[in-house]
Amino acid sequence: MMDTEITQELDGFEQIESDGVNWTILYRHPQTGQMLEVFYPHSEMHGGGPRALRAISLEAAVKAYPRSAGLLS
Repeated sequence: MMDTEITQELDGFEQIESDGVNWTILYRHPQTGQMLEVFYPHSEMHGGGPRALRAISLEAAVKAYPRSAGLLS
């Protein structure tokens, strides 16, 4: 997925939390509750390389972003 496609896909989503250690950002759609995570899969590249996007379940989001658990349920 190209960077512009990721930006379009995230349209309407709200950023919930950013994890500076693992270089991930959690987004949630306010109407549907769908969650997406932006991540940087190429740690060998400067800045982690191009960003990527994946769907994430509520259970995985609560585990990965415990500070935001109250916002997610």
